[in-house]
Amino acid sequence: MTVCKLLHFIQHASMVLDVRTAAEFAEGHIHRAILIDQGQSEFVEKVKATLPTDKIIAIYCRSGRRSANALFPESCWRLRLISLNSISRYSF
Repeated sequence: MTVCKLLHFIQHASMVLDVRTAAEFAEGHIHRAILIDQGQSEFVEKVKATLPTDKIIAIYCRSGRRSANALFPESCWRLRLISLNSISRYSF
């Protein structure tokens, strides 16, 4: 995905989910992103309580591993998630 396509998708996504740590989020994040740390034990509960099931949600982390892990139980959540993979390869 090119940077232009990435930015277009982010601008038109219903929500943007950052699954990095709070410290990483504080260092910088995509505008309008909400933080739910994929490494926390209550991650699934927070996702279920926070994210709408009728919207497309763009999900990202630094390298792509955590966003891929977060997609795994997607069928249990009935969410429409699309992984943006790694944001570390993009310059904004």
